[in-house]
Amino acid sequence: GLCPAYSPRRRLHSATQPLTSFGSINDLPPETPPTPSATIPLSRDPDLVNQGDIPEKTDRCSEPALHVALASLGGAGQSQLPVEQAHQIAETSAQPRHQTWRIRGVPAGIDEEKLEEVLHQHPTLQPPHADSVDDGHNGNRIGNGVQVHPLTHDLRHGQVTTVRFQRLPHRLRTLARGDQLTADVDLSLENILVGSKRKRGSSTIRFAIDRHFRGITVLSSPLTDNHTVDVLAVPGLGGHPYGSFADKGDGHMWLSESLPRDMPTARVMIYGYESGLQNSISFAGLDDLTGSLRVELCRLLGSGEHRRLILIGHSLGGLLIKEALYK
Repeated sequence: GLCPAYSPRRRLHSATQPLTSFGSINDLPPETPPTPSATIPLSRDPDLVNQGDIPEKTDRCSEPALHVALASLGGAGQSQLPVEQAHQIAETSAQPRHQTWRIRGVPAGIDEEKLEEVLHQHPTLQPPHADSVDDGHNGNRIGNGVQVHPLTHDLRHGQVTTVRFQRLPHRLRTLARGDQLTADVDLSLENILVGSKRKRGSSTIRFAIDRHFRGITVLSSPLTDNHTVDVLAVPGLGGHPYGSFADKGDGHMWLSESLPRDMPTARVMIYGYESGLQNSISFAGLDDLTGSLRVELCRLLGSGEHRRLILIGHSLGGLLIKEALYK
């Protein structure tokens, strides 16, 4: 069921605050709309085949309608299609407004402008057909708009960055929590993109996109000569490594957008670990989580560079830091 309808002029008043004090009903301040919600009485079938292409086909067939009704006749398979569609729409609607993704494995020769072009044109990262934009020439569709944050050196190899998509690609909408999407790019043909298989003899690179931010993610890094301190932030229970430190209104992330200006000699990083509560199947305890953090800290401190390390912990993150330092 959808959320109950609300009236922008509906307002409760006490006996000491008569309605006439506003002059007229048109002077009443608007009521804040409730958060949309959905209740689906039927569970989804995990064995349903070809779940991923259902929303894309539905969007393509229903365009440009504003409302779509799905009806199915036949056995359990046909009846499960509207149920699966409802669950996928509910999951998409529940996604944060400013959803940020991490990209790792970007070669040193690629800058932000080139990476934006790659993501904009990559066939795997195109939005659903109904979300695409017509360029005005014979109905041609242009690619997805994407905002690429500054690239920086990754602790593993290559470069790492965070991105936001104007219209979330279908492959990312349906990506399971904890998974990552890999994409191949052939640089020998001026960024003409290939499929999921590498071409023999071509300079093809593979980068990974995820939203779980597991492990240490470098958000910003100063020049080597100016690098004097490291800052590592650890989120709390059920918190997202990136979203926990970002403004829910405009998406401003102070660790990556403000702190580097205040501390230009600091390398700023975040640490991600499995701490979700909803639909979680993890049995990791405090000792397990602390052990994983200690491994990352030892790797960071054992790099041979003697720098100060500032640890920022939120909620459970503070306990993990305390236990890691104690042990």
